[in-house]
Formats: sequence, C-alpha cells, structure tokens
Amino acid sequence: MGLLDGKKALITGARKGIGRGIALTLANEGADVGVNDIVDDEVSQRAAELIAKRGVKGTFHPGDVSTVAGINAVIDSFLEEHGQIDILVNNAIFPDQSRSLFDTDEAFWDRMMDLSL
Repeated sequence: MGLLDGKKALITGARKGIGRGIALTLANEGADVGVNDIVDDEVSQRAAELIAKRGVKGTFHPGDVSTVAGINAVIDSFLEEHGQIDILVNNAIFPDQSRSLFDTDEAFWDRMMDLSL
C-alpha cells in the first residue's frame, strides 16, 4: 500500500528528466499519473508506459502549457481520463531557459513566466 493510493497526479514537462522522475516516484507510491509535454513522440509515450508498469494508470496528455488554450486542453484531457486532479506538478521549461540573466530580454522573460506561472 502506497502513500498516494488512489490519488490522481498531473505532471507537466514529464517527458524525461526530473519530470519523469517525479512521475515515476508518484506512481511508485500508488498515484495514477498523467504526464504532459509539448513534444508528442515515442519518448513521451514511453513515460506513460513506464508508469503503467507500476500497476497504476499512466496517461500522456500532449500540449503547450504556456498558453491558456493549451492548459485547458491538457486539463480537459487529464480530467476525461482520471476524473480529478489531486496533485499538480508544474515542471515544464523551455529548452533554452538556462541562459544567463544578462542574456535575458523582456520577451524571453515574459515567455518564461507564461510557462512557469
């Protein structure tokens, strides 16, 4: 019996890396997990498969969570599959988000805030 049995978790930016690690950890504790990423490929599908191999429901919900329409589409897709959201982890980033503060212009800053908040 896991700490999160029956909970429903949605993880953004969970195609690989830290997001996938978080998703698998929650699945190991019994949560049904939906993973999101803007990239819809075999790697993204594999994340959902790895979750399901842990005996819980694993689903993939592609979409751009830096836009209101994208957020709504991902949430609607998740709710259709899982019914509710108990845990939300906002982990999505832009690939070039690690640039120096001195190399960050206002447009890039706004783009990061749209995604991160």
